[in-house]
Amino acid sequence: LLGGNAEYMAKEELIKRNITPENTPNYEQVKNQILEDSYKRIREEKKKAKEQKEEIVVEVDEESVKETSDEKQPENKTTKKTKKK
Repeated sequence: LLGGNAEYMAKEELIKRNITPENTPNYEQVKNQILEDSYKRIREEKKKAKEQKEEIVVEVDEESVKETSDEKQPENKTTKKTKKK
């Protein structure tokens, strides 16, 4: 989940892996590790999304510069003259 809720993600992971206080002696430690992993995943996804957004902006800016420079350049209407011998 991009921008997801780490607590919700951790809870879903605990359910998926069938980790409960009843069947896991070190439940709190495991739960805290899964929660920490969920926060880490969210940070990584956020960073990746930001990088992709910046890449898109750069691509758009480069395209805008190209379009602008194409519009400003006058057409070259000169013709080559050949010398007669």
